[in-house]
Amino acid sequence: MKPTSILSVKIISTGIFMPGEPVTSTQLEVKYNKSQGWTDKHSGVQQRHWAGPGDTCTSMGVAALQNALTAAGMMYDDLDLVVSASATYDYPIPHNACLIQSHFESSKPVPGFDIDATCLGWIVAMEVCSKMLDGVRYKRIAIVCSEIASTHLNPEDWETFSLLGDGAFACILGSADEVGQGLIHADMKTYPQAAKTNIVEIGGNAFPFHAYPIDERRFFKMDGKHLLKLAYETVPSFFNGFFKDLDIRLSDVKWIFPHQASLPGLVLSERLLGMNEDQLVINIQNYGNTLSCAAGIALHETLIAEKVQRGDLIMIVGTGAGFSIGGSLWRF
Repeated sequence: MKPTSILSVKIISTGIFMPGEPVTSTQLEVKYNKSQGWTDKHSGVQQRHWAGPGDTCTSMGVAALQNALTAAGMMYDDLDLVVSASATYDYPIPHNACLIQSHFESSKPVPGFDIDATCLGWIVAMEVCSKMLDGVRYKRIAIVCSEIASTHLNPEDWETFSLLGDGAFACILGSADEVGQGLIHADMKTYPQAAKTNIVEIGGNAFPFHAYPIDERRFFKMDGKHLLKLAYETVPSFFNGFFKDLDIRLSDVKWIFPHQASLPGLVLSERLLGMNEDQLVINIQNYGNTLSCAAGIALHETLIAEKVQRGDLIMIVGTGAGFSIGGSLWRF
């Protein structure tokens, strides 16, 4: 077991934006003539936010980033890089980051690019951006996740239709102020035998939109049972490998912020790994699965409630289409 080393980074601030009023599962079940209580029982989702006619991935990302800047007491010009880590987008080209940036006045051309790891986008971007913070070229980096899944949902596929929600999350990273603060360890593993378990088939070069204008393959599809089985088989080994060479154990972690994939998946992970229920932050009941935003929104809410303190050991972890598992360990 090797001594723990730390990449000196801190989360300066966070911000979120949730569109419109919550849409309750009861409302949807009544509207679509579904069994009352089915959604809460099977996915744990009691309500979610869905984007309205005036909401876009860009506008929601702008709002979340502005909230993070305000919380940090910063201006847009204080940033050295903007990274979008979203799974959904307004246009295939250009990418999300530059569209978000276009809504901020700036005296300098701040660089921006996208990282797409589906639901793991924020977790992957946190690792990548932490390694880019050198205090010279990049001193302050904003990561923005803005997701509108609701436009890709099929009400005939109730499991998926009732699970996903829309929203945006942003955070700002900078160099740590204190010794021992920062990114301790990160890991990601992909199991490509499940590459098409989560899929939107139409829209790429395999099935271009113009060739298939009206086709159910344009909707997001997910094989939840297959994914739950795969998680059962792979999550324990991922965590064992994650902590294998660290002088820190999972039981030492005060807060675990997971991707809110589904309540059954979260409960399964808690049971398989022997987590303390006070460690695991679950908010899927209020927001549904918001893709790359989910773990970040959970962190933001806990910060706003002043539960997380500087110096706490925290972990962000999740799964994404691919099928991938990723996580990172931080001294907050």
